[in-house]
Amino acid sequence: MDRPADILVSVVMAIGESDPGFADLIRDLRMMLEAKVKDYEIILVDNATRDGTMAVIEQLVEEVPNIQVYSLARACDRDIAVLAGLDNTIGDYVITMLPIREQVSVLPTMLDLAMTGTEVVFGRSDAGTAEQGWLYRAMTKAFFGLYRRVTGILIPADNTQFRLMSRRVVNYLLQSEPSHIMLQALPAMSAFRSRSIDYTLSSRGRLQQRRTLGSGLHKALSLVLSTTAFPARMLSVLALTAGLLNLLYAVYVIAIAVFKTGVAEGWTTLSLQISGMFFLVSMILALLSEYIVRIFEGSFRRPLYMVAREMSSATLSRQQRLNILHNLPAKPKKTGTL
Repeated sequence: MDRPADILVSVVMAIGESDPGFADLIRDLRMMLEAKVKDYEIILVDNATRDGTMAVIEQLVEEVPNIQVYSLARACDRDIAVLAGLDNTIGDYVITMLPIREQVSVLPTMLDLAMTGTEVVFGRSDAGTAEQGWLYRAMTKAFFGLYRRVTGILIPADNTQFRLMSRRVVNYLLQSEPSHIMLQALPAMSAFRSRSIDYTLSSRGRLQQRRTLGSGLHKALSLVLSTTAFPARMLSVLALTAGLLNLLYAVYVIAIAVFKTGVAEGWTTLSLQISGMFFLVSMILALLSEYIVRIFEGSFRRPLYMVAREMSSATLSRQQRLNILHNLPAKPKKTGTL
């Protein structure tokens, strides 16, 4: 039997109200980690649940060592909840996973790849986007194709939240703004040595991984608006084009007034007034969009989440290993008489 690797592994999992049955998953995860590595931490992010999920987590904290819990004050996107967990990790390697039991069986292979120098390992299910409707698949393909053409960044359509990352990759993500959006763009970071492994999902796991068209549109819009100034640049181009067309229309109106007879009274002045006003509006929109680009490029930091409550297991093995005073032998008592 292989000896456990002398590394600290952090596992981050965001728990929502639609994620039942995660308690058994955590128990399986504990057994796997204890057999594979010398030290680990399981970070659970409670995404402001109100359905009794917290009671299950409290029971796990009493039963399973090395669990840390961060309960968010309000429900947010799963990527932001995962970011809340990443901010509190200290592991040499960090695993982000969904509350899907089949993913636990893939983790040993992921860790073996990490031990050979791979910095990012993606776990891709056999479901992928095949479980989604035809409209979702078509829009996903079109969006990522357009995004690649505009930004030059290739993001796979079957991008997954199940992944292992080295500490260097995690530090890079946490330093990037906005971090939760960079989580989606991670597959495009070709500078990091990466691998992908496939695994099979049960029918229940497929249902948990299924995405809605609304959530997909929200993520696509967030990705575009947060990683590129292309929409604002397009607004500038459209505004300038509209201004140019209005100038051409003004030239046309003057030409009609000069070379054509029988023009209705007041038509020339009214047309020039309208074209002039639209020209001014177009220039204003162009200037505003450029200011929006500048604001985007120098956007300020703002909190994406707030932790309302924290708790941890009574036993944290890493603290025991690092507690030098606890491991030192007791000093001998002085004996004797004055």
